[in-house]
Amino acid sequence: MTSDYDVYIIINNLFDYIKALKHKNDFKRFINIRISLPLSVTFIWQPLVNLRLVSVQARVIWGDLALEKAFEQTPPPPTINNLRIGYLFLIRSLTSGLERRDMLESAIVRALWSYLLSSNVSRRNWHNIFSLKYDLNYLKEEKDLDPQIKNTIESVLKKKLSASELNKCYTDDKLFETAKFILHKSYNRTKVKFRLKDYIHYICYKLDTKSLTEIWTNFTKVRLEMFRSLVDLIDRDFDIKDQSRFDDIMLKAERMLGYEKRKDFKNKNEKINYCCNLMIKLGNIYIHKTRAFP
Repeated sequence: MTSDYDVYIIINNLFDYIKALKHKNDFKRFINIRISLPLSVTFIWQPLVNLRLVSVQARVIWGDLALEKAFEQTPPPPTINNLRIGYLFLIRSLTSGLERRDMLESAIVRALWSYLLSSNVSRRNWHNIFSLKYDLNYLKEEKDLDPQIKNTIESVLKKKLSASELNKCYTDDKLFETAKFILHKSYNRTKVKFRLKDYIHYICYKLDTKSLTEIWTNFTKVRLEMFRSLVDLIDRDFDIKDQSRFDDIMLKAERMLGYEKRKDFKNKNEKINYCCNLMIKLGNIYIHKTRAFP
């Protein structure tokens, strides 16, 4: 089980970073007193916060409390971040086995956040969006969603808040279709633009793997389109609706990742699992995950 929380360490200079690394064991003990689940720790250069160049939704648990006012002024995160993660959870649910239920529930939460962030009204109060209690209250007033869709999302949120079991009427198929519907709806009202940060991550991966194929591409847009297309092509019976289109997506992913084209599959399930794993690999391309940038 992993945490939905991250820890941000705000630093002023390189010496602060070195100092934090030197005392990392003390820092871990400090954090473990409060939260026992695994955490992601991120270092942020303070001028980026002051200049509103990063999105931070956080509370100060140690240090200058005045930073909270600076956090409140930071811009909302791009909608496509939660779209990407939501689609990834949905894709992972196709190959997760026993964890399928957890993947689907996480996909629904991320789908809802992307839906809220794609709304101009919600973006003005974006710091509340990542509170599940706020999300529940929002759904009560939401009029654009089908009542059945709302009921499914509400049940997932209540389950996560109370750690109770989800009603058996909410089958895996129903959760999958709900997450897919909300993600698609969010995608349709989001302008997916070229993002230099994503492209730099992609190029660093390509240099690290010594692959020169598919370099000149709008990585942000193409990757998201591939995720969307894949979840549309695989139906409830784990069948591929359009074999030719599916093969095109798989070939595109292989070229982007620098893999050789694979032809030998024992059955359709192995082929779907292989393609899903390609997508997960594409979704997790970051500088710190390449050998050149440890």
